[in-house]
Amino acid sequence: MNDLETQLAELLKKGIEVAEKTGNFVIDQAPLLLQEFYRWHIASSIISIIIGVGIYLIGRYLPVLWLAKERTSEHQLMFFGKFTNHSSSWEEKISGSWILYFLSITISLIMVISSTYKLVYILVAPKLYLIEYFIK
Repeated sequence: MNDLETQLAELLKKGIEVAEKTGNFVIDQAPLLLQEFYRWHIASSIISIIIGVGIYLIGRYLPVLWLAKERTSEHQLMFFGKFTNHSSSWEEKISGSWILYFLSITISLIMVISSTYKLVYILVAPKLYLIEYFIK
């Protein structure tokens, strides 16, 4: 029975040493962990801003592929120097190019504004951002 108690005491001692080392490791690595946390959230905000700008550019320049360079009718709508291929009916006056453009502006503005807000929040008040992030 005494041998069993000795082995259990050694296991307990090793367990405590491992726990102390793990605790020290966490304490030592905490600043690096926080830096990586902030870097990741800053990078994701910047990527969201770039994607938002990309969505705007797609909405602005993609319709140019299917629009005409020359006006063939006085009822055609103009889209940034190009003309729609539609006649004068009211359904056709609502050009798909303008719908795509306004949708892309709306989506990209939402993405860019929210990502810019998050980016500024992280850069100006990182501790407050960290607290709010872990509360959510």
